[in-house]
Amino acid sequence: MILKLIKGLFVAVQIIILLFGLVIVGIGTWLELQYKSLKEVLDSSRLNYGPYLIICVGILVSLIALFGLVGVKGKNMLNKYSLGLYIILAFIVVLGQMAGAMATFVFREQVESIASEALNETMKYYGMDSEVGTLVTDLWNNLQQENGCCGVNGARDWIGEVRNESIALPSTCCRNTTDLLCGLDTESIASAYGGGCLSFVTEYLSDNLLYVGAFGLGFVAVQAVSIIVAVLLLMVSDYSATNKVGVI
Repeated sequence: MILKLIKGLFVAVQIIILLFGLVIVGIGTWLELQYKSLKEVLDSSRLNYGPYLIICVGILVSLIALFGLVGVKGKNMLNKYSLGLYIILAFIVVLGQMAGAMATFVFREQVESIASEALNETMKYYGMDSEVGTLVTDLWNNLQQENGCCGVNGARDWIGEVRNESIALPSTCCRNTTDLLCGLDTESIASAYGGGCLSFVTEYLSDNLLYVGAFGLGFVAVQAVSIIVAVLLLMVSDYSATNKVGVI
């Protein structure tokens, strides 16, 4: 009875981990498709390979969960070798994920410089008639309009950066949306939002990295429970086998 209960708990945990792994794969795929064009602009390995790393982690976690399920087969049978190998692989992955989760907290300290570099790189593509230009233009317009900011550190950052020669800075920088002259020349700076967008982007990324790190540690805890349950499963299985031998 104890063996069946532990076995059921192990299977339930593996299904949860498998679903988590598939969710991680989905997030990585979404990031890759969503910002595929933007990655061509942002020449950073951390951004270019980030989605692929997320996808690989999700696939690895899912495969190990499936391997754990294969280790438990039949009603009362247990594949000890498969389960033992599962414990070793899961332990290695947990160590790697723990290091990755902790790294997100350290990475938060570098967010401002990375965000500043990325924002400055994208400004020159604003207003371009291309796929990248459209994506960058939409991102900047949404960022400035929703947060009431302009440029990286201020409106002057836009001077000379906008590809559209008919304007000096985006209309989304204007505090007064009814001012039709705002954005047409450098004098429009007086009518633009005073603060830059860097602080908003930094805060947003920093908060999300905190959530990612917390989620990562929570996921590690679930996998740690899974490893403990797998060990208990092997111990109870050995105990049951010993008792059967003794009776015979």
